[in-house]
Amino acid sequence: LGFVLLVFGSIFKSVLDRILSIPLSRMVETAREISSGETLEECSFDGARDDEFGYVARFINKAVQRMQESQEASFAAKELAEVTLQSIGDGVVTTDRDGQVGFMNPVVERMFGVPLKDVKGKPLREFMFIVDEESGKEVKNPITQCLHENRSIELDRKYAIQSTDDRAYPVEITISPIADKRGEVHGAVIVLHDVREARALQRELSYQASHDPLTGLFNRREFDRMLQHALEHTKRDDEEHALCYLDLDQFKIINDTCGHAAGDELLQKLTATLRGKLRKADTLSRLGGDEFAVLLAHCPIERAIQVAESLRAQVKDFRFVWGDKSFQIGVSVGLVPVTKEQSCAAEILSAADMACYVAKEQGRNRVHVYQLDDENMRRRRNEMGMVSAVRRALVEDRFELFAQPIVSTRDKSAVHYELLIRMRDEESGYVSPGAFLPAAERYQLMSEIDRWVVEESMRLLLDQERCGKDIFVSINLSGQSLSEESFRDDILKKLDRIGPCATRVCFESTETAAVNN
Repeated sequence: LGFVLLVFGSIFKSVLDRILSIPLSRMVETAREISSGETLEECSFDGARDDEFGYVARFINKAVQRMQESQEASFAAKELAEVTLQSIGDGVVTTDRDGQVGFMNPVVERMFGVPLKDVKGKPLREFMFIVDEESGKEVKNPITQCLHENRSIELDRKYAIQSTDDRAYPVEITISPIADKRGEVHGAVIVLHDVREARALQRELSYQASHDPLTGLFNRREFDRMLQHALEHTKRDDEEHALCYLDLDQFKIINDTCGHAAGDELLQKLTATLRGKLRKADTLSRLGGDEFAVLLAHCPIERAIQVAESLRAQVKDFRFVWGDKSFQIGVSVGLVPVTKEQSCAAEILSAADMACYVAKEQGRNRVHVYQLDDENMRRRRNEMGMVSAVRRALVEDRFELFAQPIVSTRDKSAVHYELLIRMRDEESGYVSPGAFLPAAERYQLMSEIDRWVVEESMRLLLDQERCGKDIFVSINLSGQSLSEESFRDDILKKLDRIGPCATRVCFESTETAAVNN
């Protein structure tokens, strides 16, 4: 019985080994091979059996194959992502939830000045230094805030990345958290957009908008802003400033004689000369043409007069040589103290312009200081106000003709008339010619007034002819009108239009125009 049991046990063991142990051993061996890195193409579970082991083997083979395909797809996606990040122009950095670097592309390596291998696994804040582009001061790295608050952060001011070699890269910075579907933060991605070219272009446009292209000085727009800023400081801190308004004398001669290239070179050289006479705190600006302005910062009027005289003498001693010609120019200077009583920069510039004009009237090449009780300044202000009134009157048709009879001493008949002009004010009163004509002469408005007078005179003659009256009129013309080439053609056309009435028109020229020409 014992022998029989032994034989039966051996047979049963062989059957079990064939049915269970051997297939299990082979599956374990195959699993070890796959775990060591072998693929299904090199080894796989035996799926040829028709029993339960075959079914399980086939199931595991498919599962493993799908895992391998998924891994290959993930690897391909990772490779594609890394190649993409390596190729794009923006800098990209990724960190884990603790802010330690996991990846950065070559753009960031250049910005930081360190390779990825030296910083991988280290906190980003230890080597990513963000500075304010204007002040140069370092600002706090917002990576910690992004990770703790689980929100994107954009730095909208002008920032730069400070490299290890002290170079600054102007950038726009965006930091976004990396979170899963449940909202759990696993890290952050930082995008650094290089804006060096954009910032350089912005600086260039800003420079061009605020500087004169010929001399490199501040232009009128920027000078107005700086003058307004100085006025605000004066009102707040009771500071003393002064404004010099410079108008070159005889500059037009150089342009007319040698051309604008010569005039441009003179202005460039003169600018360098004037700069040498000023402090760093002072601001020299070209307002346009041959007009300059100097803002003397923290300068009382007594000292400002000395500086203005120094600038005038510097221009007077300046010699400009062009070819075989040598030129000497002068400058008329209007000087105005910047006080808290003044309302705006435009008022200060207007006062300086008036003072400069008085300096020209008094003989040029001199300095005139603006004073509220100055009679010349008062007349100048009245003229400037009258010019505006004349312009409005021309637009609103508020001029009227008056006829002064020229009477014969024998029969006292009046068929000849001298035509005079009056301007109605806004209250329907009359402004005499002595009040507005000098201002119109000074500001080159006489040709517009003369054209209006001639047009109205022609209409008057035609109206009188229709009424059966033959009258003769005398019309005064200014020297400005006579000097305009187009004025004569305009008058001839008007005379042709009235036909025979043209023989009853006499034009008179003022004595001033005759003496001047």
